[in-house]
Amino acid sequence: MGIAERREREKAELRDTILAAARRIFLEEGPEALTMRRIADAIEYSPGTIYLYFESREQIALQLVREGFEKLVAALGPAVSGVEDPVERIRAIGTAYTEFGLNDPETYKLIFMENAKYVYAALSPQSGDAGEIEAGDRAFDFIASAVAQAVEAGAFKPVEPQLAAEAFWAGLHGALSLHITCPAMIGDIRALAVLVQDSMIAGLRA
Repeated sequence: MGIAERREREKAELRDTILAAARRIFLEEGPEALTMRRIADAIEYSPGTIYLYFESREQIALQLVREGFEKLVAALGPAVSGVEDPVERIRAIGTAYTEFGLNDPETYKLIFMENAKYVYAALSPQSGDAGEIEAGDRAFDFIASAVAQAVEAGAFKPVEPQLAAEAFWAGLHGALSLHITCPAMIGDIRALAVLVQDSMIAGLRA
């Protein structure tokens, strides 16, 4: 390995170290604790070193959100592969989304629960970062496109697909967030998630 390659690897490793420390601080101490100095202290570097990789704590938070959405996309993709019927695809998406939240609650909390302003910025054109926008859009498009296809196929009433997709997401998110924050209040979360999506599907049936 040449000197240039070694330096690039070391830079990538330090960047990953910065993000890992930021993730721990974000989740364990809250978004307001996520400062450049706090991250620098955690990895035993100077704050100036952090600024060589990220311009601000907001940029770091947005990167964490983007990576969280990428994980969600990676979980949803295999679930819908080969599922042609749009209603069954919706069921598969709901199951995969639920399992994602249960298997990786820290990432779920980071992108959907810990601080809404970072999530909103990651999904908003005003953020000015196509990477964040695209990551969030791809995650939501799994359900939105399936709903649109169900409407086109006549399986669903002629509802507005975006609104119906938001309703699906809101219902599943409500169940998952209650389970993550107050697990004693929810009995069988998987059964509840299935009931939520089956109820919505039944209500949209043509």
